[in-house]
Amino acid sequence: MSSSEATEAAAVDAAIARYGQQPGPLLVVLHGVQDALGYIPPASIPRIAEAKKQIIERSGVLEYFAADERMAE
Repeated sequence: MSSSEATEAAAVDAAIARYGQQPGPLLVVLHGVQDALGYIPPASIPRIAEAKKQIIERSGVLEYFAADERMAE
């Protein structure tokens, strides 16, 4: 891993650690990465998305919308 890749990975890890576990928009994490690096490394997007997906699943957001859709039928 090059030093720039290590820097990118560290910035992504820091943004995920700081914002990734909070319910809320994906953009918060992306802004954290962009604030640290000035850009968002394309290779980091799947990792960030997976981190946010996990918190969404744990917080019950998906279950809420699934139940709401079933009630509308």
